[in-house]
Amino acid sequence: MNSALRFILIFLGVVAFNLKATAQLNSSYTDQFAKVDSLASENKNEEALSLIKRINIQAKKDNNTQVVIRSVM
Repeated sequence: MNSALRFILIFLGVVAFNLKATAQLNSSYTDQFAKVDSLASENKNEEALSLIKRINIQAKKDNNTQVVIRSVM
C-alpha cells in the first residue's frame, strides 16, 4: 500500500511538472505571435515573416504541431 501511494504521488508530480512546462512554452509562443501581429500592423512585413519562420523552426524542434500549423496559416 505504501509503495502504491508513493507511486501515485510521484506520477501526479510528474504530470503537474509537465503541465507547467507546457503552459510556459505555449505562453512564449503566444507572446511571439503577438509580436508578429504588432510588426504586421506597422507594415514591417519582412520582419514579421522572419519571426514567423523562426517560430516555425522552434516549434518543429519542440514537436509542437499546433504552433507549426498556426505559423503556416
